[in-house]
Amino acid sequence: IRLLLILSFIAVVLSMPYGMLMPVFADTVLKVGTRGMGILMSVSGIGAIVGSITLASLPNKKRGIMLLAGGIFLGIALTAFAFSNVWTLSLVLIAFVGLGGTVRMSLTNTLIQYYVEDEYRGRVMSLFMMQFGLSSFGTFVAGLVAEAYGAQWAVGSFAMVLIVLSIGALIILPQIRKLD
Repeated sequence: IRLLLILSFIAVVLSMPYGMLMPVFADTVLKVGTRGMGILMSVSGIGAIVGSITLASLPNKKRGIMLLAGGIFLGIALTAFAFSNVWTLSLVLIAFVGLGGTVRMSLTNTLIQYYVEDEYRGRVMSLFMMQFGLSSFGTFVAGLVAEAYGAQWAVGSFAMVLIVLSIGALIILPQIRKLD
């Protein structure tokens, strides 16, 4: 359970700042304005819905591997989105970002609730919910990076770190891989 919480905290800090930097992508990178930003966020939501429906239809097997693969998938989609300057490609990529984020978040939540003992569930879930507060920390750091190197490098570099850490966890954490 501790490893799941730590992985979740790291993934949130590295993957969630894109949402707060979305106005920069809409105005500066893609040059689509506020309407375009709304479309980007809507398409991300559509990807999240598709991810939720897909995940709900899968059997409860190999969820640990799917969790780690979801982190890798999210990181790749987010990296590609960060460096894309093409509107249609960015729309496709942001849908994949929504899908990957939902897969990662849903599986983390599911696995934590499934494996934690009943008497600790409330305490553990309160720790799990702290990740939303940590996303503000990640956004702060991403804002500093964006100020120095640009929003694309801020989101892209965070996503690349997420990919490396997810692959590392897949390789060196068999206890996560074995979760069903």
